[in-house]
Amino acid sequence: MQFPMFVVSVAQLLKMTEVRAHEILKGEGIAVEYEESMGKAAFISHEWVGDGHPDPEFKQLSVLQDALTYMMSDLQQIPADGFTEVHCKKKPFSTSALRTQALCVWYDYFCCPQLGHQLSLSSSNLSDSESDLSKAVASIPAYVAKCSFFFALCPVIMSEELGKVFSPQTWAERGWCRMERTVHDLSKSDGWFMIKSWSEIELVASFGGAVGGAPGFGKFTVGSDRRKLAPVLSGALKCKLQTLLKSLNLQDYRVLLNMQNSIMQGLPAQELAEPRPGFASAKGLDDESLAVSAFMYQNGFELVQEVDDAGWSPLHYAALAGQTLVVQGLLAQRANLDCQTQHEQPRVGIAPGTTALTISCFAHHNDVAKLLIAAKATMDLGLVPPLHYAAHAGNSEGIRVLLDAGYDPCTRDFFGLHALAAACTFGSLDAIDELVSRARMSIKPSDVSIALSIALAAYGGTVDLVHRMLDLQADVNDSWSVPLMPTSVFEVWQAINTLEHQLGHDTSSTRFHYHAHGRTPLMVAVMCAQYEAAAALIAAGAQLDMVNSRQKSAADFARVETMPDFLRQAFEGDTTGCKRLASLATKYVEM
Repeated sequence: MQFPMFVVSVAQLLKMTEVRAHEILKGEGIAVEYEESMGKAAFISHEWVGDGHPDPEFKQLSVLQDALTYMMSDLQQIPADGFTEVHCKKKPFSTSALRTQALCVWYDYFCCPQLGHQLSLSSSNLSDSESDLSKAVASIPAYVAKCSFFFALCPVIMSEELGKVFSPQTWAERGWCRMERTVHDLSKSDGWFMIKSWSEIELVASFGGAVGGAPGFGKFTVGSDRRKLAPVLSGALKCKLQTLLKSLNLQDYRVLLNMQNSIMQGLPAQELAEPRPGFASAKGLDDESLAVSAFMYQNGFELVQEVDDAGWSPLHYAALAGQTLVVQGLLAQRANLDCQTQHEQPRVGIAPGTTALTISCFAHHNDVAKLLIAAKATMDLGLVPPLHYAAHAGNSEGIRVLLDAGYDPCTRDFFGLHALAAACTFGSLDAIDELVSRARMSIKPSDVSIALSIALAAYGGTVDLVHRMLDLQADVNDSWSVPLMPTSVFEVWQAINTLEHQLGHDTSSTRFHYHAHGRTPLMVAVMCAQYEAAAALIAAGAQLDMVNSRQKSAADFARVETMPDFLRQAFEGDTTGCKRLASLATKYVEM
């Protein structure tokens, strides 16, 4: 920690009516240096919604005030979002942890020196402030580690001044927000919380950059910020690796060691960590054998055919790392080309039964994928095929590599879903376009409807994705039909969730499937608080008065007072706000 960690108590935060800079709050004794005796701290990650000011109209922070009040008084549990619940088996978070001690928050504008506020000072003082700001930025990993909670504050906000729409999806695109989320994932593995409105708060899993992607591929207002971010993130990685190694947590150590390339993608080159000292190579080794030997040493493996407690072999980890030379050497030493992982790996987001080829496609290591394909890797192994993982990760080049190698685009995953559904999970337009351009004939009308529904239920609910699906002939008022007798794994799973809900097991996932029969895309969007997508659907002609088989309309899936004004007005008969938001969001995407 190169700059002190300042915080603001929740009691002081709830009194605010405007967002004021650190220097002012510090002078008034509101922003104070954090000490553990003060209670627990929460890190607030957010996207600035003003030009040179984080929240000029106090729209975003007012949502935080109401959300904190709600969580610390009326709310008993924070549910996991549907994707996190299903894929990571996360249980709801008890809000009692927020009330056991006093709570304070770290919010960048309150707690870091603000150059804008310093412009009126002398140049020497400005230089000092710049130095302090750099130190505070470098200290962000330490601040995150000190905080007991991580909140992503990302309600849907329209800015007429900037001509933009801010949403959970735009938050996930920001480079600095991705960095904050990544260092949180490094310091803790128990998930974080997304605030979509004052009462729509969800627990989100910490694994593999599920929401968003590599920080270096994020959007930066100032391009030079990438250079600032690189050493900060690299230092956090090295620190975490040393901690894992000292605690002999080899499973997480190996995962993180070999994810360094993926995490640092898009940033200025940094020396990758090699935490295990003392490697001594045998004399006379060629480059390939030397690379394998060093890799095996750093990962703590002795045999090429070895499988660790997670069911991963050295070849799996080498594919995750994207080390082509190591993969080549392992194959030369008779590594099992089609070896499948034996257990799921939630820290990466990888299911059991996954091959090295699939892992390389998921991690955007397409040179490794080409090498494995050339070595005659079986391309259709696993519960989730490599094409689906490439689509899921937004790896459009990986999709091309697989299809060029003769991969069958009609291949379905374990649930019987097309790769288009995987591409829509995180709203990857590049992957969607690649699949449509190369494999259009393999996509059925039902695939498009399912893909849109999955996007709205997961993290892909943008205006642009809705438009893309409608271009593919998705019906904006499609009424989902659930068969009486399930015939696919997906339908069986849906029936099981419905039964669990009827038996009193009320979760995001069971509720979603319980109301499936007769639901429309708009109902899904509102149920999952995908407000931007809901506005796009309404602007495209979605009917507001349709009901599902349980006689529930879209408005019934959210309390009116929790919805943004543009949606509340739409359900009252005025769709102007939804049309304006859809127009602004589309304009932003095109820019």
